Amino acid sequence: MDLIPDITHKNLGKEIFGPTKQIFIGSTGYPSVYSGPLTSIDPDAENTQHSFNPSTWVDLSLHEIIDLRYGLIRGKQSIHVKDNPISTQERIKEKLGEITLSTNTVEIEGYYKSKLQFNSKFDSEIQPMGPSGFLNKFELTSNPKIPKKVDSIIHDELKSNHQINELYSSKYDVYYLQGILSAGLTGLAEKSKIVPTRWSITAVDDMIGKDLIQKLKNFPIINDIEVKQGNLLGNYYTICLFPGQWCFENIESWIPGNIFSLTAEQANISIEREGFKLSESWKGRSSYSTQAGGYYASRFAILEYLHTLRKQAKVLIIREISPEYRVPVGVWQVREGIKISLNKTSTKFNTKSELINWLSNKLF
Repeated sequence: MDLIPDITHKNLGKEIFGPTKQIFIGSTGYPSVYSGPLTSIDPDAENTQHSFNPSTWVDLSLHEIIDLRYGLIRGKQSIHVKDNPISTQERIKEKLGEITLSTNTVEIEGYYKSKLQFNSKFDSEIQPMGPSGFLNKFELTSNPKIPKKVDSIIHDELKSNHQINELYSSKYDVYYLQGILSAGLTGLAEKSKIVPTRWSITAVDDMIGKDLIQKLKNFPIINDIEVKQGNLLGNYYTICLFPGQWCFENIESWIPGNIFSLTAEQANISIEREGFKLSESWKGRSSYSTQAGGYYASRFAILEYLHTLRKQAKVLIIREISPEYRVPVGVWQVREGIKISLNKTSTKFNTKSELINWLSNKLF
């Protein structure tokens, strides 16, 4: 695939040394999973920070994002998600925790058991990564910078959702919180466990989302029907806000020719919703969405927006995945794509009929 950079010519060897700010926890074989740091080939700390923060990628092309992320080597060691009396496993968990808690990049060094594997795998949920290798060991060679507020909250004997929401209320970034949950640093001590990365992404969106829904109760309702449109990486978003108590519908349309429907002859459409029944009011979903992480990222982004307005509304979001989206780069692009769209100028309508007529010329 022409989007994938070739770094096989780099003489990486079996030693690992460089900056990191992110870990990756796999899900295969759960509850025994592969875990380890993502280490940058590029020693430039500023560029490394950029590699781990999706909110800074919105002006990049697909090729630039993949190139940026392909410069990260995934180190792997097998570990059980629950507490384990084996000191080696406990030390691994401790180091992974320090990496994710740190607000600066941390230097590490270690050794691989064998040559790196250059198999490229792309996923609709998680961000791209470069080559991977099994680690004999690794050590941190610089000190992590851990905020006192974060250290205090994660050591409180509270459930994970309470800790995550308290950290979010303290203005900590959602991507930072995903790492904290994944590293098993939240929750009651006797129940704490590391969480596969793909699960932690959706879990954080859901935890914060449900809390934000509860807080909408006392907000006034918007006055007009309004629509905003935008796109990111070939994903086109149409966001419709209607006067009324909070409820949410998310439509995904896979246009023939995109990465998810290369051979399809017509669009594949998925619809998920919540809050339309009285019993569902202010609770969020009780069942897992078939749209997986995209649904929760979409809901999270619009809830953040409504909270900035201090308003509530009925919401319809339409995501159209076009043939421009050639390689999946993770669910972050849904979250950031909707934020971009919400910054666009609104178009307002007096009736739903006017809106429907307008949309007929504005969608694929």
